[in-house]
Amino acid sequence: MGLEEIIKNIDIETKARAKQINDGAIIEARKTEDMAEEQAQAYLDEMKSKSDSDAKQLLTRELSRANIEAKGIYQKAVNDVINESFNALYDNLNEYTESADYSKLLAKLAKSAMEELGPGSRIILNKKDVQKVKAAVKEANIEESKEDFVGGLRATSKDGKMYVDYSLGKIIDSLKEQMAVKLLTLIKG
Repeated sequence: MGLEEIIKNIDIETKARAKQINDGAIIEARKTEDMAEEQAQAYLDEMKSKSDSDAKQLLTRELSRANIEAKGIYQKAVNDVINESFNALYDNLNEYTESADYSKLLAKLAKSAMEELGPGSRIILNKKDVQKVKAAVKEANIEESKEDFVGGLRATSKDGKMYVDYSLGKIIDSLKEQMAVKLLTLIKG
């Protein structure tokens, strides 16, 4: 074999070896690109999943907050209606105390207090109510109140150890819960 053939074989082998190295590098580069693409896709999928999860949590939290706020607003509105109703009731008590029904109620309250507290009990009334009870309950020991209350009466036993408060304000206060439940039923329809 001549020098020329040796150089030709070396050139062919070099080109074959270069092609083999180049093909191997291309295959490795494709593997690296594929692996990088898979990793990038996995990262994107993970980030998408995390962002979806975060978005769902945020949505749930915001819906919960909005629901709580809505319930608070609703409850405040209901409470306002109930309070307005009671305020209107208290505002109309003066008008009620001028009615014939009120005079009948006072007589019943006075008799009830006397039965509960026994003989000699003292019925304490506002000045404007004294005559209404004196006319209806002759046997009552009546006193004019030193303090002002809307209507109704207060009473003590003869020895002062027992006391009842049948003032209209106290009666309404004792019925507030029942009245609030009825108002809620009306409001909710």
